[in-house]
Amino acid sequence: MIPNYQLGIKYALIWNFHMPFLFFVSGLFASRLLKRTFKDAVIRKVRQLIVPYLLFSALEITVNILLGGLTNTKLQPINYLTMLVQPVQEMWFIYVLFFLFMLYYAIHKLLDKHLGSSTKFSVELILVVLGFILFFIGKDVQIWVIPQIMNYFVFFTLGAASFNLLRNPSIKLWVNIVVLIPPLVVYVFLCKFNIFIADANLLLAFGLIRTLFGIVTFILLSLLLIRVSLLSKFLQYCGVASILIYLLQTYPMQGFRIIIFNVTHILNPLVYEIFGSLLGVAVPLIIYYFFNGTKAYSLIFGR
Repeated sequence: MIPNYQLGIKYALIWNFHMPFLFFVSGLFASRLLKRTFKDAVIRKVRQLIVPYLLFSALEITVNILLGGLTNTKLQPINYLTMLVQPVQEMWFIYVLFFLFMLYYAIHKLLDKHLGSSTKFSVELILVVLGFILFFIGKDVQIWVIPQIMNYFVFFTLGAASFNLLRNPSIKLWVNIVVLIPPLVVYVFLCKFNIFIADANLLLAFGLIRTLFGIVTFILLSLLLIRVSLLSKFLQYCGVASILIYLLQTYPMQGFRIIIFNVTHILNPLVYEIFGSLLGVAVPLIIYYFFNGTKAYSLIFGR
């Protein structure tokens, strides 16, 4: 059994916003789907998301069963069937993302039909407002993955609404730095200090505000980092390989964790954090380099 180390401030800075941020980034590409018919949109997202979800969920179940004694979570053969309606571990992101794309597409097309295509800003605004409403009422729903869909739709729609703003950002360096500081300070403060809030809705609102500050901070930080040419190219490469990184990163990370712990019994979390994270990115990127452009890659990822 591999030990789980407790979260500290450095973990909170990442874990408080990383999944909402992934849905936000995914939302940036939602408008591309609107150019397609409903049938084409469904087929495209099934190929890009559902097919990889099924294949890699089956792979994860198989690896988990074979290495059951070395993992913290236990999966069973029955999970090959239940994965159709109950996502497997971190694969839930891909599963939920498919339905977010479809929900966004359906509502956007419906609003376009009744409001007209010339009111794109109004449509995006309505979707964002709807996202906020779903976020707050989703806590009372406990059916299938509907809570996750309701919880993350707001971040997805915010990403979609931000597409034109972030597509070609023209912001001066000193402005980027100055604007970055306030949300960064606020986000660190909100992550560092636990505020006791008894009311469930207020607690939810606090978490949402903290997450939004984290997303804004990371966006501004990203705009700063891409000014470095080499780093910009690396981040772009990570972007095109992002789904492969997400699907595969757990294997080198957990493999490193299992091997190092069982061989050396090292308990220092920094060792697992630094080297595990590096391998979690490097290994998928290497696989993508050799695998991209092949027929197999196209069949698996629909690209």
